[in-house]
Amino acid sequence: MADGTQTTRPYRVLVFETEDLVARNESGLPNLLTVVTSRAPSERLKQFDTTNGKPKWALGHVRAHRADLSLSKGYPTSQAARKAMRRLEDRLLRQGFVVNRKAHHRRVYVIELDASAVSDSGRGFLYVGESSKTPRDRFEVHKSGERKYSRWVRNHGVRLRPDLAPNGFFLSVNEAELAEAECRLRLEKQGYVVRGAHRAKELRSSD
Repeated sequence: MADGTQTTRPYRVLVFETEDLVARNESGLPNLLTVVTSRAPSERLKQFDTTNGKPKWALGHVRAHRADLSLSKGYPTSQAARKAMRRLEDRLLRQGFVVNRKAHHRRVYVIELDASAVSDSGRGFLYVGESSKTPRDRFEVHKSGERKYSRWVRNHGVRLRPDLAPNGFFLSVNEAELAEAECRLRLEKQGYVVRGAHRAKELRSSD
């Protein structure tokens, strides 16, 4: 049925859990598939076990309908439902789910540095960064001295400080870098001495 046309049954935005076709960001956040349909969830689920189902990449890989993540509202047109689906996908991605095989997630992390490395560490000495890796994996890269490491973390890194980092995931490098810079400025206002977050200077100059 063409976009924008009406049907006797409302269009729904459904979410299905799939096998892990892409590596998870967190152990408790499975791969998801979103679809727009006028069919009942159970009927749509059965289509993934046929050769005529769509999308093709999901055939044989769908595990269950996720009613807890699906939208309960019905929409009179497929166009309206797809707009709602795009908003839902953005929200799920920011929560850390892999959606429709998309996993362009980045996180901002905070690392505590040895306060003895500076003459005045204020409330504490910190490093703020952003990465597509998990904070733990990124910390290990810094400490190993591999490509793209910080000498501050390699020489003085003590531990991760997730309690000081912003929650959620970011969907582009630009977005993550701005959040990283905002995190540094926030921590500095709280009295910490902070390294990293190179775009913090850019935000300071725009104040």
